Amino acid sequence: MNACILTTADQPHCTRTGVVEVVDLSGQRAWGCPTHAIRALRTVEGARIVRDLRKEGEQR
Repeated sequence: MNACILTTADQPHCTRTGVVEVVDLSGQRAWGCPTHAIRALRTVEGARIVRDLRKEGEQR
């Protein structure tokens, strides 16, 4: 599984699993837990979700 790496230098290391992949305008991708992924979407210009493991495998 992926580790959440979307914390900032002034935050303690997150121990939750990264289940949401976020990409920014430069194309850099990072995995984060839902809480940190939402923070990235709010603070990183042009950030968007490219993959959400919580929704993979759902049948409609």
